[in-house]
Amino acid sequence: MPVDESVSEDLKQRLSMSRWPSSPQIGAPGEYGVDWGLAKTLAAYWRDGFDWSSQAAALESVMPQFTVEIEGLTVHFAHAKATDRKKGAILALHGWPDAFTSCRKIVPLLTSYGYDVVCPSLIGYGFSSPAKEPGMGAAKMASIFVTLMKDVLKYNKYLVHGGDWGALISVYVAVSDPQSCVGLHSTNCISKPPLNPFAQFPHGIVRTSRFLYEEGSKIVKNVINSMTTGSNETDTSAAPEGKDESEESVRERSSAMWKETGYLHEQATKPHTLGVALNDSPAGLLAWIVEKWTTWSDVPVKSSGERDLLALYSKDEILALVHLYWITGSITSSIQLYKEEFFEGLQTSLPYVETPTACAVFPRELMKPPKYWVEGAYNLKRFNTFDKGGHFAMMEQPEALAKDIDAFYTTLLEEAEQKARDEAAKKEQQAQQAADKKAQTPGEGGGGKKKTEAEKPSGGERTDL
Repeated sequence: MPVDESVSEDLKQRLSMSRWPSSPQIGAPGEYGVDWGLAKTLAAYWRDGFDWSSQAAALESVMPQFTVEIEGLTVHFAHAKATDRKKGAILALHGWPDAFTSCRKIVPLLTSYGYDVVCPSLIGYGFSSPAKEPGMGAAKMASIFVTLMKDVLKYNKYLVHGGDWGALISVYVAVSDPQSCVGLHSTNCISKPPLNPFAQFPHGIVRTSRFLYEEGSKIVKNVINSMTTGSNETDTSAAPEGKDESEESVRERSSAMWKETGYLHEQATKPHTLGVALNDSPAGLLAWIVEKWTTWSDVPVKSSGERDLLALYSKDEILALVHLYWITGSITSSIQLYKEEFFEGLQTSLPYVETPTACAVFPRELMKPPKYWVEGAYNLKRFNTFDKGGHFAMMEQPEALAKDIDAFYTTLLEEAEQKARDEAAKKEQQAQQAADKKAQTPGEGGGGKKKTEAEKPSGGERTDL
């Protein structure tokens, strides 16, 4: 992953010339957005201390990287092989604002369990090509990654894991390739309440916040409430008996959705406008990404109320991600996926997933659909909740996540082996029954009484009774 020296020099100059806000940062920590102090600290280290070459070498040592042409696009992927591949292959799909770099901690764990691991960069992310025309949504990306696994890497059986956009793409992988994709593991088991909330989005999502809260609130509040509580003013359905959530849980999720989805509206409507700013300013790009990682990760909270991002991740880990977006100029093409899916893809009902599915739920995850929603959308075999962790589980809780994936895949393998044994035993039983029947049938080669001359019909011809 070499980078031209001129790109590095240009980055340092831009960071040196960053124009930070001169007004005081008011409000509680995080209430108005990214912590400027944290952003400045990271920007200074990015300029003066961060070494991309060493980060790239570290990534390459853990998971060698390759590119391949599929459907006219360059697809970048990391491919780590187990020394003893005794279990199978895993396709791990990231989301936004993320990259293949988030596989760096979980890959060594999974390979030690006996899995090969493939971590591609989504189309338009990192070193993968941007889309050449509209329509590159989750379903099309899934088709590309199925081709990668089956035709390029020759895996005839694999499990797909995904979070964020990777979770949605993994649904289409499982549905489109049921013969080879033996299981789906997700940290965002995307599912909806009985009434499709997205059908109402276009009528209210782009209006002003005042209108949304006062005049247009029924439309958009119904949408958000549907996504977070499972109900809205036009949907009288209730949770099945015994499956109601606590009021505190519902309020917490609903509040988080309202407070933390401002970015989504802009990226889903005018990504190219936002892209100009983020692609031009490294400080702006840093702030945009770091704010999400700070808010969505399950980081320690200081006595001041400030969320301590650097207590969970190192500066190098955060900046490796931000730097990747910068040197590839991929921030604009990455957020285009919101435009492709939010008004077209997500308004379409997702297909039911017949593939055996496991859902891993981390407490700091933004969207946590109730189990009974998930049961209605997937062939759910495992639903595991964790005490710690957030949106970026591969980086936050790699050990817990790897163990959960391994436990699920191991169960699938054991069930497949048992099924194979049962089928073999059944075939053996059927063969034995056929042999016994044949042995007991006169004139079929044994076991029957031989006819005497008197029993033979006239003409000396033999007939079987």
